[in-house]
Formats: sequence, C-alpha cells, structure tokens
Amino acid sequence: MPRRYCLGDTRNCINQLITEPSVGSMIFEYRFRGNGELNGHNLGNLMLKALDNLSIRPLEAITLICDMLKVKTQIVPMSEHPADLSAMTPEATSFAGKPVLMNWQPFHSAYTLNRPYRRPKKP
Repeated sequence: MPRRYCLGDTRNCINQLITEPSVGSMIFEYRFRGNGELNGHNLGNLMLKALDNLSIRPLEAITLICDMLKVKTQIVPMSEHPADLSAMTPEATSFAGKPVLMNWQPFHSAYTLNRPYRRPKKP
C-alpha cells in the first residue's frame, strides 16, 4: 500500500518553516550515522512514519509536529488517501511512480493521481 503522503517532502517543508531553532527542531532534523540499520535515516521522517503507522490522519500528524516545533504556517498534504503519480505519453505509454517520472524526459502528457479526490464522509 502506498504511503499517504511523501514523508521527506513534508519534513523538508516543516524544516524550512522553523523560525525558532530548538532542541525539538534539532531532533526533528537529526540524521542517523554509523553502521546500524538506521544509518542515513532522518528522525523527522521516522516520526512522521510512526504517526502514519498509528493511522493518524496526515493533516493531524503534520499539525502535531508543527505545534511541537512552533511552526505557525499551516501545511496541507496534497492527498490524505494513498495515491501514485502517473503519466501517459501521446503514444499511450504509461509510467508510474515518482522516481520514474523524475528521470523522465518531458513530454506533452497528462499527469494524474491514480485515485480521484473523494470528500471525506461526515461522521
């Protein structure tokens, strides 16, 4: 199942909006080093992933982290539902996934999400 939102992109947006450096912001920006399995991983990404694993809605998770880091700007994810970026060439060849599309030569094509927006049901 695809992730509901891009953790690294979201973390980077939050990092760019931090105006008051703190121990919390240093922890959020911390990148593990060494030979262990966490080597290279960013603690902020892991925090967002933990909230995602707990089934916390993306908007709530982002708001929780922003409150912790005293980021006043509201960050809204593109989608709260799993979605993959896909594209189709004029010749009807389709490509899917961010890594593929990032290296793809620009064509006159349509970019779409694989699931259309669905308004959340009211409780």
